[in-house]
Amino acid sequence: MKTEVETIVGKLPPDVLRRFGYEYRSKTTVFGWPLVHIATGIDPMTGKKRIAKGIIAVGDMAIGVLAFGGASIGVFSIGGAAIGLFSFGGLSIGLLIALGGGAIGGLAVGGGAIGVIAVGGGAVGYYATGGGAWGVHPLGGNQQDPAAEAFFTSFPVNAERVLGYFGYLGIAIAVVTCIYTLVYFGIEWARSRKG
Repeated sequence: MKTEVETIVGKLPPDVLRRFGYEYRSKTTVFGWPLVHIATGIDPMTGKKRIAKGIIAVGDMAIGVLAFGGASIGVFSIGGAAIGLFSFGGLSIGLLIALGGGAIGGLAVGGGAIGVIAVGGGAVGYYATGGGAWGVHPLGGNQQDPAAEAFFTSFPVNAERVLGYFGYLGIAIAVVTCIYTLVYFGIEWARSRKG
């Protein structure tokens, strides 16, 4: 039956196959995981969403050491929703560092930030700085704790520096987005040439 399904799927037109997505898994492995795993769309064999799992994982859902995806989990995680030791995303949860629109982590930097050290438009943390700051030592438009002022004066990440470097952060986001887009369209182009 598996062979029959593969035969049927193999004879489908390229535009129909594109709807099912794409999967690439490198032959090189590290600790049993592929070095690179790219997976998008739905697996026609199972009918379930493909999940990229590898040292470098790229996909709609990605799990890996370096994970890029709509939803990503990894040591270094970048995505719409990102979870990891170091994470960057629209919603970012990082054990050590979280950067994003909404950030939760040890060091959280974002529009809304919750963390031990929180920097953002709205910041909640042990040390918190931003437009509005709440916590044990807040420094913001609403409260100015002298201990927080002393801490954030010497701390390398504070509201002033974050605002000063947002341009660079924007450039970094644009570069990562461009790389992801180029890889995605490169894969699509290669698939269309085969089909």
